[in-house]
Amino acid sequence: MPTYFQPRCLRDPADDRPIRIILMRLQAPLPDGSDPAQYEFKLYRDDAGFGYMGLSGGPCRFVRENGKNECIYTIDMSHPVTLTHILTFKEDLHSDEDDLSFLRRFSLAVLHAVTEGLRSRDDIREIIFTSQAALTEIGISPADQALLPGGDAPILADLLIPGSTD
Repeated sequence: MPTYFQPRCLRDPADDRPIRIILMRLQAPLPDGSDPAQYEFKLYRDDAGFGYMGLSGGPCRFVRENGKNECIYTIDMSHPVTLTHILTFKEDLHSDEDDLSFLRRFSLAVLHAVTEGLRSRDDIREIIFTSQAALTEIGISPADQALLPGGDAPILADLLIPGSTD
């Protein structure tokens, strides 16, 4: 049975206990770009720790379209070891969904954790990307990879937070 995504948590369908992903620490990138943002997450089942994960930020850019500013932040999951680590959570949850579906659901839950409580006048877009090489190394077929947007840097999740008007 697949792991069902709900905002800010994954739910184990076997026992209906939520798996929450919490952003524990965010280290901002250095202004010169020499060190990307660093994210540390902790996974909880009920009130007990379930697992840990660290991710690096990717490039950040600002665009202006139709009179609105948009800040685009990225998180890099382009290393096979990162994807393999995430798939261990799938095994622990006894999920029978395919690996790519789980990775996409998990990535979206991570973006919800990153953006929880975020407010800005500008639109903010968070994107988690990976690489074709990493997906191939963990056994995701090229045909399945072709279903993802992003071309050479496939996008696992994309979340837009509209800017506030007040």
